[in-house]
Amino acid sequence: MNTFSFSQMSSKYKKRVSGRRAMALRAGVVLSSAKRAIFALHRQDERQAAQELNAARAACAAGAKHFRVDLTEGGEGVWRAALEEYCEAILFFEFMTRGSIQSAKLPTDDPEIVIGGLSDFTGELARQAVLKATAHDKQAVEDMHLATRDIIAILLKLDLTGNVRNKFDQAKRNLRHLEELRYDLSLRV
Repeated sequence: MNTFSFSQMSSKYKKRVSGRRAMALRAGVVLSSAKRAIFALHRQDERQAAQELNAARAACAAGAKHFRVDLTEGGEGVWRAALEEYCEAILFFEFMTRGSIQSAKLPTDDPEIVIGGLSDFTGELARQAVLKATAHDKQAVEDMHLATRDIIAILLKLDLTGNVRNKFDQAKRNLRHLEELRYDLSLRV
């Protein structure tokens, strides 16, 4: 059994609190840069989106280095949320600039973070499809519908539970929204 030392306990606690704050700050930069990249893409500003993704990438690299040092620092929840948003932004950028997400380089291979980002990405496709439908771009809406349908087909193969199940349910609602949008466009001949 360890001998209690107030000094050691105090020092360890202060280190953890400091680490949590540093991680939350880094996660905040990743999260906000990713959100700004998504917003820039909805405005068709690919240059600004690329700049924001670069800022997110740099903050992510700095945060990942720090996070590997001491996993007991906490802040894991905010870090995971930031990575999920960053994955979503990368996927949306790849789709909007290349028409595919096949070559997307994600910052993590954690399946729950990737599934969350992929599911949220379908929401960005649905929002973008509304903008494209307003501009009478039926092909873009069709492309976004097909991409979302393919994502749903992949995720259906998994037995998702918990938070990723909720994300998947949101993705299915996004698919339904896209199907309704396609139907509405088909009526405008």
